[in-house]
Amino acid sequence: MPITDAAGPDADAGGVAGAGDEAVADEIVDLQPRLFRFAWSLTGDPEEASDLAQETTARALHALPSFTPGTNLRAWLFRILRNVYLNRRRAARLHSVPIPQELARADAVFAHGGVRAVEQEVLVRADVQAVLAAFRSLPERYSTPLYLTAIAGRSYAEVATELQIPLGTVMSRIHRARQMLLARLAEGQPP
Repeated sequence: MPITDAAGPDADAGGVAGAGDEAVADEIVDLQPRLFRFAWSLTGDPEEASDLAQETTARALHALPSFTPGTNLRAWLFRILRNVYLNRRRAARLHSVPIPQELARADAVFAHGGVRAVEQEVLVRADVQAVLAAFRSLPERYSTPLYLTAIAGRSYAEVATELQIPLGTVMSRIHRARQMLLARLAEGQPP
């Protein structure tokens, strides 16, 4: 005997904003471009970023029953992506397999406004490869919030939610990331 939903086909099965699992799955697919951009910022390699975003989507769809309806789907997905990335890095370190780091478009690293004149002058003079190398040399705890605000255009509050850290921590990490990046570029030191 087939199992049927007593509430009917139009009943709310729970999910994002009260949507069913199919609606949540559709939203996950719609968030692919954002997942890809975040993955690219972590890996610096578009092919690896694509693999990372696909694996994140597959894991999210597999774990869909564990998603809590009414919570932030985007934050859940970004957390899965970040965990998959970190697991890959740990595995690569254990197996001594270097992660390929091809140059990516770095001219967008500082597309976000709000940079003071002195900082802007340092950045204009800096070689694009030097900026990318300096950015990649930042500890992940600082580079991720900086990327999400400067490149992805997220607000500090959105970044705090996605990374599951306090708003004040996001603000201080972004400030420290900018200071470290500018210091490395101004001194011309290798990362």
